[in-house]
Amino acid sequence: MKARLRRRPRAFTLIELLIVIALIVVLTALTVPAVVSLRDSWQMTAASGNLLGMLDLARQTALARNRSVVVRFYLRADADAYDAFGAFVVEDDGERHPLIRRQHLPAGLLLSANPAHADPPESATGTETFPDGSQAAYSEFRFRRDGSTDLAPSQHWFLTLLRERDRNEPTPKRFMTFLIEPTSGHVQSFQP
Repeated sequence: MKARLRRRPRAFTLIELLIVIALIVVLTALTVPAVVSLRDSWQMTAASGNLLGMLDLARQTALARNRSVVVRFYLRADADAYDAFGAFVVEDDGERHPLIRRQHLPAGLLLSANPAHADPPESATGTETFPDGSQAAYSEFRFRRDGSTDLAPSQHWFLTLLRERDRNEPTPKRFMTFLIEPTSGHVQSFQP
């Protein structure tokens, strides 16, 4: 009579499971920086698109409605960067109506007020009080009815959108610069 061989059920050994877990950990460690970098790029692209769209809308509204449009950049509490922006249509009687209500930049991004990064456009400054009682200092300039700005025509004006962690760097790693040409009001964006 033949002896029956007893077969053990097939399963993974402890060593095989540990090797698979180690491979998963290594692959995760390699992909996380790439995903974070990609997320930062998407965030920068979205914020720059919103800002460029707001500047274009303000200029086009000034031309189409034959009204001045004021563009405001709101300073953060530490006053070394802007973290929000908005635009207002100015009626003939001086009354202002919001074209774009104050929009905050995504967390981790700011518009530099540092002269090493930008020459922020401003023809006026002030402080605005909001319905919730909070206040924010601002810098503003105006698109005139013909699409030009009230900025000094002797120079070009720059805004630089960058990551907050790069704000003290002489040359930020990732940024977007907006050039505002004062006599025509045209806005161009540049990214390295």
